[in-house]
Amino acid sequence: MKSKYYALNGIKGILAIAIACIYHIATIDFPYTLTRPFGEVSWIEWVYSNGGSFVEFFLVLSGFTSCLVYTARIDDGENFSTFIKKRFFRLFPLILFSLITSLILDGIFFARFNHPFFKDGSTNTFVSFTLAIFGMSAIDNGIQSWNFPAWSITVFLICWVIFYFVVFSTKHNKDLRVWLMTLIVFIGLFIQFTPSNTAMFLFNRDMSRGYISFFSGAILCHIYQIFKDRDKNILALAFVIYLILIYILSLAHVQIGNLTVFTGMFLWPILTFFVLHLEILNKFFLLKPLQFLGDISFHIYLMNYTIEIIFYLLLDGLGLIRGMKSIPFYISYILIHIIVAYLVMRVLNIVEKNIKLRLKSKT
Repeated sequence: MKSKYYALNGIKGILAIAIACIYHIATIDFPYTLTRPFGEVSWIEWVYSNGGSFVEFFLVLSGFTSCLVYTARIDDGENFSTFIKKRFFRLFPLILFSLITSLILDGIFFARFNHPFFKDGSTNTFVSFTLAIFGMSAIDNGIQSWNFPAWSITVFLICWVIFYFVVFSTKHNKDLRVWLMTLIVFIGLFIQFTPSNTAMFLFNRDMSRGYISFFSGAILCHIYQIFKDRDKNILALAFVIYLILIYILSLAHVQIGNLTVFTGMFLWPILTFFVLHLEILNKFFLLKPLQFLGDISFHIYLMNYTIEIIFYLLLDGLGLIRGMKSIPFYISYILIHIIVAYLVMRVLNIVEKNIKLRLKSKT
């Protein structure tokens, strides 16, 4: 029987679909068409407008699972090289493949329409391409380039590096560890509320999203592991009361303020807690279809830019560019994302295994 913590993997699948197939429709490709499929449905319209905050949810889950899996290993002496290799090389084949395919498709799109697919992006340069190969496409003050969804990989990698050194430096003082993580969250808050024109390396809005959300997830993990069941029940009740108050305020059209702060520090950690604490939610996210989507969630996310270009080119060629509110289109759009992500995962796994076998045979 799978551990209840695997339910967090099931959340990732839904997040990837929501970002790639709902939010990105409104931010990358389909603004050209001035349509939003099913925009009349209130919660879908919310995702169209605010779905970028689901990246915060990914970061919360990453912080939680990193704390859950790696804290003990680092305390037992796992060195930085071993830690970062596990994290980076798990993603590197996908980072490289999605980057190359997006480059090729964007070139085809440029030849057809004489402008890049994502017109609001930064200038793609050789330097930014080189940085993107190593998952550092957003290292320059959060500016996005090439495979645009890959900007978040930079945030994940830097948060993992900081996480390692926080844990490593506090082996004998767990209280100090939590305080340091809390300090990083407050640094993220400070960056969020400073003028954007003061952004610099490691101190920009995109990185602050990681500081707030990733380390809120890590702090939640510490709390969840320390609290007894009775304490968790009291915390769950407090969270329910908080969510009810937020809902009442929303009905009164009271603004929740900074979305990154609200979701990264409060909403997504609370929902993560409920998925682990409430058996019915836990069992739901442990369902095999959701676990499958969770396993390919990063593939859905990083291949999204390539798939959107292909869709646009095909629809333009068929003269169907404005017919994208239909249910068949929407279903096919989601299914193609899932199929492509799965095939890419399988191909990359096979290539990786063959490379390892060849290296092993040579030694």
